[in-house]
Amino acid sequence: MAFPPEQPRRDLDESEAAGLPTAAAVAAAAAIGEEAPADFTHEDRRSLDGRRIKAYLIDILIIVPLAILAVQLGGGPTPGAGLMAFAVNLTYFFVFETLRGQTIGKKVARLRVVRPDGSAASASKIAARTIARVFDYSVLGPITLVATGKRRQRLGDLVAGTIVRSDNRSFVRAPESPLIVVYPLLWIGAAAIAMVTFKPLDPMLAARSHDPYMARIDRICEKRVRQQRALEAGGQLDLISGRLLLRQEERKIEKLPAPPSAVCADVRDVISRHRQVNAELDRMMSDIHRSPRDPSLVAEDHRPAIESLMSGARDRYRSLGLPYCAS
Repeated sequence: MAFPPEQPRRDLDESEAAGLPTAAAVAAAAAIGEEAPADFTHEDRRSLDGRRIKAYLIDILIIVPLAILAVQLGGGPTPGAGLMAFAVNLTYFFVFETLRGQTIGKKVARLRVVRPDGSAASASKIAARTIARVFDYSVLGPITLVATGKRRQRLGDLVAGTIVRSDNRSFVRAPESPLIVVYPLLWIGAAAIAMVTFKPLDPMLAARSHDPYMARIDRICEKRVRQQRALEAGGQLDLISGRLLLRQEERKIEKLPAPPSAVCADVRDVISRHRQVNAELDRMMSDIHRSPRDPSLVAEDHRPAIESLMSGARDRYRSLGLPYCAS
């Protein structure tokens, strides 16, 4: 006589299939005054994708200004400045996720980085998760996230044995570790050494003054040079547009806050030379408009005076560490 097919148990707790503590386990633990161990390993976290994207965007809005500041402190887009920006990125995620299990973005999105049992991850595990961002920022990150299915673990989570889940419980931090200080110092220290060692990709930046105020003046000139190049590439650079850019450059430098006493005389010299060049250009433009002669011939009359002023200005700007102003 054949046995009837086995039917699913009707008393099976649905939480058991989800990998969470069962009602029986909770009751048994309560009977002896203990808390049932959690297991969120197989929890379906696909519904959190939108919240994770939201958290990441918020964190990026916080990190980008810090990264830009690091690049500016490094004197421009240099390899060292890029490493410093990345070190700031790593430090932000490492410190917040070690101390609170969540960055500012994750806090807004009500997410937290935890171990599969829901407890706080140690500083060493968060460090491993953070360093893996080197790969997670590439195409490997999204691929790994999707490949892990409903668990939604990126490469850093797999390396560190962590998960990102919806978690509003009171947070009990992992035991304190000196790594919370050691790792940021290593990252930022290595980036600082790179900033000093590596030369800028742009040779003009290598010649820029290390004085913050003078560097600020040269960045104004750099913007003018880039605008000129863009107009020239589009066939729109002429005497009038070039003249307008030089005048705007002079006004922006004049509107800067009062310079420190150490560079006060140099800044006055820069402004004076700008004014002399612009004044001679103004005279040339005025003569062109009033004279019945061919404009090119009038401009040729003013060329020696303009070239003499510009030559002197270029030499002075280079000596002051203003390569773009000398351009």
